[in-house]
Amino acid sequence: MLKKNFIILLFTMFAFVANAGIGYLDSLISNKTDSGKIILLNSFIQKSDSLPQVMEAKQMLATLYRRSKKIDKWFDTYVSLAEDYKKVDFFKVIKTLKYLEKELTTTIHNDTLLAKLYKKMGRVYEEKSDYEKAGQYYLKALKENRKIGNKKGIASALNSLGLIYYYQGNYELALKNFNQALPLVKQMKFDYGIASILSNIGVIYLYQNKLDSAENIYLNVLELD
Repeated sequence: MLKKNFIILLFTMFAFVANAGIGYLDSLISNKTDSGKIILLNSFIQKSDSLPQVMEAKQMLATLYRRSKKIDKWFDTYVSLAEDYKKVDFFKVIKTLKYLEKELTTTIHNDTLLAKLYKKMGRVYEEKSDYEKAGQYYLKALKENRKIGNKKGIASALNSLGLIYYYQGNYELALKNFNQALPLVKQMKFDYGIASILSNIGVIYLYQNKLDSAENIYLNVLELD
């Protein structure tokens, strides 16, 4: 009972501070142009140590970016807001990302941002060890990146899927995805990506007790590093 009352009190205090912040932020940006409001809100976000006020400022900022047709910044602001929600309410993390998905698929139609969003959603579920949902969103990210021909995005999605299969103990499928991602990062001469994927392949070889193969892989990673 004490714990329940403490949680209620905590959220009440959070709501009170947030509401107080709304009035302050409104007064801060009143009588300013949209560009002026954007500058002030960004400055406030960087300097404030009040999470509720920062979150409110980001919501206002996202609205301004949308109105100014700065869609990349609108998207990044909402993704940042979702990160903030991780500290207080996981349900709102998902709600925020689902809102972005709805807008990007019904109104804005931006495949590049949608690919980024699906990768982000996969990562959110992976952090919660919900590997089934994480895998579903990584597959969506893979599909979107293939649609737009983003090799780096394709490689990243394949690598993430490989990790999901690894967590689930399906080493063959994990290895298959890692091996599909590797040629793409090699084509791009992306050394960090090459080293990352090789390291993951080395882990699979260790679990398969292929020690010579694992050793060769890690020597290559060491050379790249």
